Amino acid sequence: MATIDQLRAQYPNLNDDAIADLASVSLRLSGSKDTRKPFLNLYKQANPNAVIPEIDEVAKLEAELAKRDQRMDALEKAQADKDFAQRLADQKNEARSRYGLTDEQIAQMEERMKKGELPADYRFAPRIFKQELDSSTPTSYGTGGNGMYDLQGALAHESYAGLMENPDAWTQKTAHALIDDMRKADKQKQW
Repeated sequence: MATIDQLRAQYPNLNDDAIADLASVSLRLSGSKDTRKPFLNLYKQANPNAVIPEIDEVAKLEAELAKRDQRMDALEKAQADKDFAQRLADQKNEARSRYGLTDEQIAQMEERMKKGELPADYRFAPRIFKQELDSSTPTSYGTGGNGMYDLQGALAHESYAGLMENPDAWTQKTAHALIDDMRKADKQKQW
């Protein structure tokens, strides 16, 4: 801090009253809680080498907090990326198991998703991809779904047991069962 003699030497055209007025203003500014910090910041700006703990310590603390905030932001981003990758892997595994897709088929599907040929969503793309795969597999059905009867699928049902071994006996047994069912239905209507 400069003494009054140093101020007179440095500013010869200022009289003692002007110096006293400046000192009074400085004391009022530094003494008010509303103006103290801006006043000290101005003083620090004019005298960068001046040691002002209130300003210097706050600046150090703010720098440390900024570094901490950057580290926290980086950690939050890394966690969000990890969570996203895990959700994506879970959706991919769900698609693989639900639709019976192989790793090669998943890769083909993802390539088509990147090209925009399939929706970029693991809930919808596998369904469409699987439908396209299945539609390219020959079936015994016509294009409208009403073609030749799927004999192998039908024969697996228990009501068709014995059809291939002895068609005549199966037909007779089935016809009698149908007639019995119709008679039972007629008896129930009569009462």
